[in-house]
Amino acid sequence: MKHHRHQYPHRGFTLIELLVVITIIAILASLAVPAGNIVLRKAREVQAKADLQNLIIAIKGYQSEYNRLPNGDGSSQNTDKEIRLEDGNTLLPVLMKPKAGGTVSDYNPRQIGFFEGKPAKSGSGGVTEGGGFVDPFSKPGKPHPYNVALDYDGDGSIKTPDAFSGKPVGTGSQTETEPETLALEVLSWSWGYKGTEDSTPDPGSALKSWR
Repeated sequence: MKHHRHQYPHRGFTLIELLVVITIIAILASLAVPAGNIVLRKAREVQAKADLQNLIIAIKGYQSEYNRLPNGDGSSQNTDKEIRLEDGNTLLPVLMKPKAGGTVSDYNPRQIGFFEGKPAKSGSGGVTEGGGFVDPFSKPGKPHPYNVALDYDGDGSIKTPDAFSGKPVGTGSQTETEPETLALEVLSWSWGYKGTEDSTPDPGSALKSWR
């Protein structure tokens, strides 16, 4: 008995089916990219907050060792001071142990390494070759240095930076805000993923060591 085999023509995807598949993939990709960016931003914020706390620990360690707040430029310590930890700043080198053969700072004669930071890389932040300390949101050509404020006048309090909104003062159309006075000796902050544009900070994305 002779069996007949049925021959089915080979059928591929039609153009419409291919377009549908491509559209679905594109939609899924468009949903995944923002979610991935948010996760990455959150991870960088966690790193930045850890850096801020490490800065304060280092400054407190210096204060405990030398019974004074660190100062690397010989300026008067009678006034509270904000310091931007960009290349060339004099504070960070005082907190770090000098490299082999490097110059010993007059402000850290015991050569104690209060702060250790990894070298800065794009997208990871860290200590720059110029001695600055930048956050994880930095990009090539657009560094985002960390900032600190120190209670140099020794009154046990310090005002928040002007860019941060403080408590309301006045009434009606005369209402303004002024910086808060906090019972702290050291503040540290980063301007976050928005950074600063044209030297104008955006407190909306800022990460700070205080509440």
